[in-house]
Amino acid sequence: MPLARVNDPELADQLGRAVRSTPLNIAEGSGYGRSRRQKHHFRVALGSGREVFTCLELLVATAAVPAGSAHEARALSDRVNKMLYGLTAS
Repeated sequence: MPLARVNDPELADQLGRAVRSTPLNIAEGSGYGRSRRQKHHFRVALGSGREVFTCLELLVATAAVPAGSAHEARALSDRVNKMLYGLTAS
């Protein structure tokens, strides 16, 4: 993840929480096998993943992170979100 000159501690805090929430919800959902509970946790993970992507976009939009520095992080975030969408769409 790119280092940011964040002048918005609330955005930095939100990004940190969403970054941690995504894999934790995937892990929790994985323990339920194919069930509604698993899908629920994957949906929550997807919501957090979308927050991560949006926080990265906001960091670029506010010039806290140069666009080039955030490119890989945004691409990885988008990839994870697409995988999670695939897991929740069925």
